[in-house]
Amino acid sequence: MEKAIKPGIYTDLPEEDYHADFALGSSGAKKLIFGCPSRYEYDRRNPKPAEGAMAFGKMAHKVVLEGTAFLEGLAVKPADMTFARKAGKAWRAEMEEAGREIIKEEDADKLLRLAQKIEADPLAHSLLSEGMPELSIFWDCPRFGIPKKARIDLCRADGLLVDLKTCTSAHPDEVQRAIWNYGYFVQAAWYMSAYRQQWPDAPEPRFVFVFIESEPPHPITCVQLDPATQAWGEALGVKASEIYRRCSDAGIWPDYVDDIVQISLPVFGERKLQERHDAGAFEIAAEFQRPLELEETL
Repeated sequence: MEKAIKPGIYTDLPEEDYHADFALGSSGAKKLIFGCPSRYEYDRRNPKPAEGAMAFGKMAHKVVLEGTAFLEGLAVKPADMTFARKAGKAWRAEMEEAGREIIKEEDADKLLRLAQKIEADPLAHSLLSEGMPELSIFWDCPRFGIPKKARIDLCRADGLLVDLKTCTSAHPDEVQRAIWNYGYFVQAAWYMSAYRQQWPDAPEPRFVFVFIESEPPHPITCVQLDPATQAWGEALGVKASEIYRRCSDAGIWPDYVDDIVQISLPVFGERKLQERHDAGAFEIAAEFQRPLELEETL
């Protein structure tokens, strides 16, 4: 197993160094569970820079957790500037040479408004206003004998762990879908496990997500997972740890399957076909119906 950072708590570890370490984190655990080992292994050896919504989300974390002074270090691209022209190309080259991250003027404005919204929201502000931001924890898992890591957005003295999520919609129904689609419940359980490992005598940690929409007026929804959801997250974290250990020991990171797979129609597709059949669509008398009629109903 490749490991660079020693077990411990780090309050000022650069994000790039955290992600470069090969210890198993929550993002990797989710890839092992919902993806496959070969995808996880390839991605950790060939990291891609954040783009689009992910890049905006990373900057939102910086603005909220470190303060709006973070924006002063960015290179804000004027709305009327284009990189297709000589002046724009020269400006971009100058900013890149100076090591300054380039951001669109409209995105910089959104980041400022987003931070102001959290500042003005009593609940979100109270959750994010104090504690240790971007706390990195590295530990050796005693159960599986593998290195693990976690990077908590905000760790408070009272054991409350807070994670900020930018999103398209903060409506509770959409948040519920995101928690499943992106495996956020696995992340929550993983971070609480990291906390328990470092502070075994402390009270049981609690975890809260603060979801905020990327677009104005930046609606906010604060979420705590119920016990059953947390338990599922813990169970999947254990499963990911076992997969990681076996693959690391064998030096083999397999794909999804290693044999021919028999695939059935999805439930909704079979239901639609049955409904059409029951309606008589497949009777001989219906053989002259348009071929696409069935497809359009699926």
